[in-house]
Amino acid sequence: MTRDGDASPGANPVLARIRGLAARCDGKPFVTLVDREGRETAASYRDFIANAERWTERYRRAGLRAGDRIVVILEHGEAAYAAYTGALLGGFCPAFLAHPSEKIDVARYRDMVRTLLDAIGGRFVVAGRASVAPLSLEGIGGLYEDGDAMASVAAPGGEPRDTGERPLFLQFSSGTTGRSRCSSFRS
Repeated sequence: MTRDGDASPGANPVLARIRGLAARCDGKPFVTLVDREGRETAASYRDFIANAERWTERYRRAGLRAGDRIVVILEHGEAAYAAYTGALLGGFCPAFLAHPSEKIDVARYRDMVRTLLDAIGGRFVVAGRASVAPLSLEGIGGLYEDGDAMASVAAPGGEPRDTGERPLFLQFSSGTTGRSRCSSFRS
């Protein structure tokens, strides 16, 4: 795919669409986020894609390779969306996991995260500082929401789990009727 969003033969049409929209809608509002206090923050396509590209570069500097799984565990907001989109733009395979909630026991949540990371071969997370502390993610690499490297965890390593054709992203079920299940989506 070229930088302006035109797809070359075999290019990923989802990424071509993201780039194409960013080029056509440059400077126009992309998303308006409303925080818990009701304050609104708008982001243009240009700003959003620039933020996503910063995440792509952070992943590359962390040593990630195309196809590596990146698990985003952030509250809904621009950082979560940009971290996820940055993974897509870089050819990585992102997945959102539910952010910790007061509705679930910390130990149960930690076990769920570890189980899901193991199931997908995930070895890299993006999380907020407060939410990652109780997770005990030894052996998992990652970045904090502000882009700083997690000093207390190992760098990513090993090959991503070979599942044949490389998925574009992973999506987990809510797990409300049992254990969360993972689906992969290809372009």
